[in-house]
Amino acid sequence: MDTSDLRHGFWLGEWLVEPRELRITGPTGPLAVSQPQIDLLLALAERPGETVSRRDLRERLWPG
Repeated sequence: MDTSDLRHGFWLGEWLVEPRELRITGPTGPLAVSQPQIDLLLALAERPGETVSRRDLRERLWPG
């Protein structure tokens, strides 16, 4: 999946993830999330159905 498409928003179960707004909205309403949290969700959403290792996540979220 193309990352630029995900940045427009995507569904994660009952939750609508809106990266540009730093917001997720679900049955209980909207929640503000931090940029690192959005980055983590994007990293996982880019590889649906795959296992993402801690190493891959560390390299993606905290390079160097």
